Amino acid sequence: MRKLTKLEKFGLIAAIVVCGSYYYMNKIYDPEAKSLKKTVQQLNSAIKKYNATDEPPAVGPVRKRVERLKKELEKITAKLKEAGGRTGDPSEITGILAKITSLARQNQIMVVKMTPDREVRETLFNWAVFRAELTGGYHNFHQFIQDLEKMSQPVQMRNLNLTTKGESGLIAIDITLLI
Repeated sequence: MRKLTKLEKFGLIAAIVVCGSYYYMNKIYDPEAKSLKKTVQQLNSAIKKYNATDEPPAVGPVRKRVERLKKELEKITAKLKEAGGRTGDPSEITGILAKITSLARQNQIMVVKMTPDREVRETLFNWAVFRAELTGGYHNFHQFIQDLEKMSQPVQMRNLNLTTKGESGLIAIDITLLI
């Protein structure tokens, strides 16, 4: 084998450096450069999103608005009660039960038993359900139903069951009341 000239030695070294640089650029530098560009784009988009968000509103105006809305709600609730609507307050249900018991007493209907049952959810109301057992005359019961219809609060009657109690003319009434 013959000795290489200086020019051939430099050419060979240059070819090795060029091949090594090409390999380094394709296999190591370019993937890292692409990853860096992608990371920079993600960071810039996150910064844009952050800069686009507004600062939260001041607390003072929000509190004033909440207070104003609470007052409006109280006014609307009062109007609803006056119109015969319900607010869902437990004391309201107790008051309606007291009215029903009073109407039964006025119509000479005896309330034997009244027990709460599960709540029924419908589109307009969440009804409180009560199972009632009453005793009285048929005509008195008919008047009692008419008085219930005249109430300003909504009341539903379901599952009505009438049975006679011997020769006395009294009837036993099993009924489900939705209040």
